[in-house]
This record gives sequence, structure tokens and C-alpha cells, in this order.
Amino acid sequence: MDAKSMWVNEIIQSLMDLGGTGTLNEIYEKIKERGNINLDKYEDWQAQVRRNIYQHSSDAKEGVFRGKPGDSSDLFYSVKGKGSGVWGLRNYLSENNESIRIGLIKIMDEYLVEKTKPFKENPLGNFVRHQITSEFEKLPFISEKYKVDGSVGTGKWAAVPWIAIMNTEITTSTQSGYYIVYLFSQ
Repeated sequence: MDAKSMWVNEIIQSLMDLGGTGTLNEIYEKIKERGNINLDKYEDWQAQVRRNIYQHSSDAKEGVFRGKPGDSSDLFYSVKGKGSGVWGLRNYLSENNESIRIGLIKIMDEYLVEKTKPFKENPLGNFVRHQITSEFEKLPFISEKYKVDGSVGTGKWAAVPWIAIMNTEITTSTQSGYYIVYLFSQ
């Protein structure tokens, strides 16, 4: 494996270990932690990381990226815009995508039965409010700009549970503005 492929593969694996996105510092730390490259051989190994990210991202400065946007060499994207230092693995499908699918099925399968039980401290209620929302927050395109909220009701069971993804520049509440929402039909 040539040095270029070695760095690109290590960056890809580090981003996968980080859940698909990470700051440059998190990527550096993960590469050190993984220990697959002898970093002592390089005067400035972090520059190798940045160079390889930029050469494989259509989000990099013009003239640095070596491919065409969307082609197989366009591996990384700037999560929070150019200059933010936060990079993601383009087309990354994390394990949590399966967790989300299973979680949504769980809600559909169990909600009608669970809402006949006491509301307080109900495991499915906690699952909707905390666990499934945290899985959505791990998605590579959900940045700090977004708020994920889930509910089965307040003090009593709602007719239908929901999970909302809100752009905080527009709204932080499901009471106003517009947002993406999963509503579960009865």
C-alpha cells in the first residue's frame, strides 16, 4: 500500500470509529490511538492528514481536490462549512442506521400496548425521549444546528408518538415553525 492510500484509509477508519464525523483534532487523536502509522517518521504528520482530506474533498479550496464532485475520490465533506475543521465521511452509513430502523419498528409494534400501562417511567416512553433520539443525533448530517426531540406525551399518553428534527435557526419547539417529524399512526 502506498503512503497516500495508507493515510486515506487511516482517515476513513478513524472517521468510522468516530461515528462518521469529527474535528481535525478528534481525527488526529483517533489516528494516534489506532497506532497503525509510525507517526515519528513524519515531521508534521497532521499536515499529512489535512492534505489527504483536502485532496479527497470537493469542499476543499479550489485547485486542491484532485477529482470531480461526487466521483469515487470525493470521500470527505466539510460538516459545518469550509474552514470549520469538522469533517465527515461522505456516504457513511453507520451502524446506528440499523438501530434507527429497529427502533422505529419497536415504537410501531409496542406503542398501542404500552399506552394501556402507567405513563410514569414507562420503558418505551424513555426509549422515545432518549434512546432513539440519541441515535438520530449520531447521523453524520445532524450537527449542532439541529435539535432532535421525541415524545409520547406530557404527563399522559399522546394519541401518537413523534420524533422531530428541528433546525434551531428556525425553531426549537414543535409548537411553531417548520421541521421534519416522524408521526406514528394509530
